[in-house]
Order: sequence, then structure tokens, then C-alpha cells
Amino acid sequence: MKKNVAQLTILLFLMFSAASVHASIIQDSSNGWYQIQHFEPIGQSFTAEESHSLLAGMYVGDGNESHAPNDYLITIKLFSGAGIFTSDHELLSQEVDLHSIGARGYANLDISSILFDVGSSYTIALYNDNPRWGLEVGGDLYSGGMFYASGIGHSGTDARFQVVSAPVPEPSTFALVGLGILGVGFARRFRKS
Repeated sequence: MKKNVAQLTILLFLMFSAASVHASIIQDSSNGWYQIQHFEPIGQSFTAEESHSLLAGMYVGDGNESHAPNDYLITIKLFSGAGIFTSDHELLSQEVDLHSIGARGYANLDISSILFDVGSSYTIALYNDNPRWGLEVGGDLYSGGMFYASGIGHSGTDARFQVVSAPVPEPSTFALVGLGILGVGFARRFRKS
């Protein structure tokens, strides 16, 4: 009985510890700040690495709370194409309440309904009607896109942003699970005989 429990434990460990493949994009470095209202449209283009992703977000900060202390709403939009901010390229638009992030954090857009064309460019953009909120930016760290301020691309800068993909099991995960099941089956067979 103890041996069966040990075998089952090993099998479950292999099933749940196997790595998964997902191509999330995370540019998490910053050394500057742009006020969203002053530089609209402001955003970051990226190259889709997966056909399905969960979230796209940009790291925002409270730069001037005295300008509208009760304004926690910001609009995030997703556009097809790099740096194209026109309504005919708009794929999603969502108003996000920033109460949950406090003074700084990722403002995320749910993009799970979008089927991305892998290798194509898309742009995340922020909009706000007061000078309170800003977007953090860093050096040119992401090669698959570009930062945009006032609709103009800045090749030496990237926004602090993320595109989070859903984990997909690797083929090796399925192989390990199959081997584990076969191993448990052989162990039982040899023990019975």
C-alpha cells in the first residue's frame, strides 16, 4: 500500500511540475515617466507571440493626486498594427478602475476574446482626461515593438508593459504523464505475478 502511495505521489508530481510553454511578454524595467493626458495617444506596440493571450497591461503611476483625487478610471485600448490609433483598427476598449493597484501597478486589459495573428503587430494605448496618471517607461529593451507618445514612435524607449499568455502544456508534459501511467501499470503487473 505504501508503495502505491509513493508511485501515485511521483506520478502526480510529474504531472504538475512539468514545465509549460507560454510566450508572455514582460518589459518590467523603467527609468522615466510620461503623463498620460499630455501625451495621448500613448502606448506600446508589440509582436504577437501566441494566438491566445489573457491580459495586456501597462504600468501606471499616480503622479499628481491633487489633480482629481477621486479619479481612478483610465481607458485602455488595443489596436491592430504598430502605432495605429484609429477607430477602424481598434479591437478592444475598456475602462479600468485603478483602485486595486493603489499608487502604482499594472492596469490590465482582458484580451482573452482576441485571436491574435502570430508575428503581427498590435498596440496597447492609454487614455485619461486629467494630469494625475502617468506611464512608466524604460530603455529600448523590447525588440518586438516601440513606445508611442502623442502618436509618435520613440525607437529608444519602451513602456513598462506586459502581455500575459495562457500556459500551454509542452508535449514533454504529455510524454511524462504517459510514461508515469505506464510505469505504475508495469509495477502493478509485476507485483501481482
